[in-house]
Amino acid sequence: VTVLRFALTMVEKTEAWSRRQGEDVRLRVGVHCGECVGGVVGKDMQRYHLFGSICSVLDILEGTSSPGSVQISTACFNAMQQELGVTWGEKVLELLNCRVVGRTEENLRTSKGEIHFYSEVCGLTYFLLPLQTVQRHRTH
Repeated sequence: VTVLRFALTMVEKTEAWSRRQGEDVRLRVGVHCGECVGGVVGKDMQRYHLFGSICSVLDILEGTSSPGSVQISTACFNAMQQELGVTWGEKVLELLNCRVVGRTEENLRTSKGEIHFYSEVCGLTYFLLPLQTVQRHRTH
């Protein structure tokens, strides 16, 4: 849940900064829950790197998310419900200050038109939409 709150805050703060600059910058965020291995790689220029199938899932989730949205996998959605102790519904909206919307498209598509299948991200996906975004969509 902490990671989801962080993701929503990143989206919100980036949009606020963007508006102050007179620009249109919106993040796309993908969050998944699973196992990976991490470690320091390199000899001359060392850096921390993650390895595992979770990396490709995250890449697809981020790439197929809508600008200004956080897209989560089914595994993340289930972990969120378990941690919050609630099932789908208004409690998630109250506890995270967002609305959860299941995706209904046949496939996932990147902004460049690349097509991905739900099976590549281990099942259905969901958007976490900050309430300000939901309210803006209702007024426009």
